Amino acid sequence: MADSYVLKPSEDTDLSKCAFIRAHCFDNSIEAVGISYKRHSKTLKELEDEKMYIQEHFENLNKEIKKGLTAKERLNQINHEILERKKKYRKCGKGKRKSKTKADNMVSLKNSKKKITLLAKRNFPHFALCATMTYEEPEFDLKKVQQKDFSRFIGRLRYRFPNCKYLAVYEPHKNGSWHIHMIYSNTKGLTRELLEKLWGHGFCYIEEFNSLAAPYLIKIDDRLKFYPTGARIYTASKNLKQVETEEFTPKAFEKYVSKRGMKCISTQAKTLYKVDVNGEKRVNHFIYKNYQK
Repeated sequence: MADSYVLKPSEDTDLSKCAFIRAHCFDNSIEAVGISYKRHSKTLKELEDEKMYIQEHFENLNKEIKKGLTAKERLNQINHEILERKKKYRKCGKGKRKSKTKADNMVSLKNSKKKITLLAKRNFPHFALCATMTYEEPEFDLKKVQQKDFSRFIGRLRYRFPNCKYLAVYEPHKNGSWHIHMIYSNTKGLTRELLEKLWGHGFCYIEEFNSLAAPYLIKIDDRLKFYPTGARIYTASKNLKQVETEEFTPKAFEKYVSKRGMKCISTQAKTLYKVDVNGEKRVNHFIYKNYQK
């Protein structure tokens, strides 16, 4: 039986028990994750370094060196783990089958969705609009949408509004034709009529943007098959502020939250278990908390 990992819900939500807290801090909110351990297993390089050390000092390590293991037993254990690691990642090598669409790589999609959500919260907390730009005639060529149509549109927009900020997401309809969601600000005087003129390919719909709606800009459903692998899901202006991750000790984080007058509005906890022939073993614990003023 190969080792596997499983994540289960937990009732333990005490941040003071965590080894450290990683947080995304915005103007009016904080998204924090408390983590019990930085790492629960050695990297491949660390295993190879330990193997080399044991081989070089084998004669002097004839006594027990770790939890009842002799040097020879530990060496066999390391060799087995290195072999299993290499087997696990062998499929990632050159010449192996690659994913054809974003639907084959959910990790990449979830990372993009998280990045879009964080960028939206960091740069558009207030006084921003969201435009949905459509095509009068269905357009199925994503490369044309990104490199020709949207690129020309942004050139026209920035010519009239040099300080504008934007975050645009390319999304397909259920039939595979494309439209664009764009969050933007610093464009005083930009009406729907002017936006449609600058876009030049169809209708535009404008509404006020709420940063809480950012996760819904990318829909995880059967439309993922229309995104080719390697295609950009979103694009953003260079003047957006990047999201920085800060790390705190539990005490330092408590003081930071208190100083900013934040209150916790939601809490969730999950425990990571390693499953092998001996059963389940707890290897990490995560506590997710959201704070707002």
